[in-house]
Amino acid sequence: MNLEKLQSEIESDEGFMQYPYKDTRGYLTIGFGINLTTTGITKEEARWITKNRLLAVHDSLVDRLPVFKTLDENRQRALVNMAYNMGIDGLLKFKKMIAALEVGDYETAADEAKNSLWATQVGDRAKRLIGVIRGI
Repeated sequence: MNLEKLQSEIESDEGFMQYPYKDTRGYLTIGFGINLTTTGITKEEARWITKNRLLAVHDSLVDRLPVFKTLDENRQRALVNMAYNMGIDGLLKFKKMIAALEVGDYETAADEAKNSLWATQVGDRAKRLIGVIRGI
């Protein structure tokens, strides 16, 4: 079977929908006719999506947050995690945290993250990432 040809036909037949929608039978669907209601996605599919989104978030932070390139890998990973969780625009609203990172004041940067609504919403995740920003 020519899988590439079949995939091209499916993409043409189904059309692409970036956001979930209800199909003609009322099933929640996304992408090229992926039925989320009855079949969902596999863990491997979810991992593939997550990996690609993490790479996109990383690249966007490289472009949009100049201090990002100066940080060590652990702090970069913490910021990517935060941006994945709240969106890049959400992370960029942490003006005082970013200002502290720019001058290498990791204690203040961590305190600014800690004193946010985000920290109260995500609990242990925030505690762990704040520790990484702090350098613990």
